Amino acid sequence: MSRRAFTLLETVLVLSLLVILAAMAWPALKGPMSGHRLRRSADQVRAEWARARNRAMLSGEIQAFVYLPGSDRFRVVAYADAQGTLQQAAAGSNAAGSGTTASGTSAGDRFLPAGVVFAASTISPAASAAAFGAQGSWSDMILFYPDGTTTNATVTLESEDGRQVPVELRGVTGGSRAGEMISAREVGR
Repeated sequence: MSRRAFTLLETVLVLSLLVILAAMAWPALKGPMSGHRLRRSADQVRAEWARARNRAMLSGEIQAFVYLPGSDRFRVVAYADAQGTLQQAAAGSNAAGSGTTASGTSAGDRFLPAGVVFAASTISPAASAAAFGAQGSWSDMILFYPDGTTTNATVTLESEDGRQVPVELRGVTGGSRAGEMISAREVGR
């Protein structure tokens, strides 16, 4: 008698073993994926800063980078337009033509990869977004000037597992770099 197929019991047993193995491997894979998203977020912020600096030099208008602390949301706007844009975002306006959606996000909002947020920043000299009616919700502005200089800034990004990476912007040169990733244990010190 020859056997031509697997029985239902054999199939269920193999699938159960695969699920158990996947559940055991998931924690080992989650850390590297989170670290990759954090590093990719730092690269995204650096790229946005480079675009803002180039836009400022080409247009002759000061550009401003702002973010919502504790969230993944940020935007780059012309400094002259910052007042109206940030006031609309703070109010969560859904007026016709405002470019703001029902969720309070603007068409100009950009987002970091999932699971990564803006944790903290040091900006010098600080250009307060609150001066533009943002009611303290947005971070201080990082400014990019037409001569290629910028505000000195360090922005810290944090992943869902507590790891952080600082992203630094040098004012005179406009260059940026991402620092070393700090583990959750080192952050807690």
